[in-house]
Amino acid sequence: MNSSNWRHVNALWRFDLLSAMRESRGVLFLVCFGLFWAFWIQKLSSGFARDLQDPNIGMVLGWFFDARVIELLQHRAPTLVTCYYIGLTATPAFAILAACDQTASDLTSRYLRFLIVRVGRFEVYLARFLGAATLVGVAQAAVGLTAIGLSLALDGGTRGGDTGATLGYGLMATLSLVAYGTSFVALMAMLSAVIVNPALSAVAGLVGYVIFHLLVSLASDRSPMIGLARYLFPSGLKAQLLAPDLGAMTLGVVAQPFYAAAFFAAGWFIFRKRDV
Repeated sequence: MNSSNWRHVNALWRFDLLSAMRESRGVLFLVCFGLFWAFWIQKLSSGFARDLQDPNIGMVLGWFFDARVIELLQHRAPTLVTCYYIGLTATPAFAILAACDQTASDLTSRYLRFLIVRVGRFEVYLARFLGAATLVGVAQAAVGLTAIGLSLALDGGTRGGDTGATLGYGLMATLSLVAYGTSFVALMAMLSAVIVNPALSAVAGLVGYVIFHLLVSLASDRSPMIGLARYLFPSGLKAQLLAPDLGAMTLGVVAQPFYAAAFFAAGWFIFRKRDV
């Protein structure tokens, strides 16, 4: 694209981002996201996560959580780890909610036919994706930085709670949340091009994600090969993202742009052929 194309993308991106702050989809996301994290930050501020490094509590947690989560709590600042785990778990739902209407409304209302008189289809598609990715990414980064601040204030004297380790792991965790969220925004770019209704796009994304993982989880007990299907979603690399070792964690983060690129490309292939 030339400089004129990029100016169009920049203008559409800024307009889409500002519109998201005023329209129902953006307001709903911000309110739900804010209330969810206000609750958890208030709980984490009490310092209860420090107790999670107690071996006796670790045994109880082992009944409910994967062993890698317990291992992570034993090696990294507990408040930071707890916040990061909650963030990773909630990211798909919030990203799907925020990004369900990238191009769906344009296609439903036929507004796209007026846009493409002045700008290209790809410029519209890219700008809508960047607007949603920015909204989700800034929200995720705010959570990550808040978690670092809480951890520095509360986790002194715990395993992995020294300042250097907390800052290093916290910044990587923040980057992980942003990259992970962007992958799901790209997934919704594809879904909103397929299902030209924002509400149905959101429902399809949430329900499809849950059902897919339930089926793969049940089937993988019988056939390990079927378990490989979990890597079709970014959450397939959740084990790497939750690794206490920064090298393994980096692998999970670096893989996220490939998921985003694949979903983005698939969505563009569909969107460019849609009748307006």
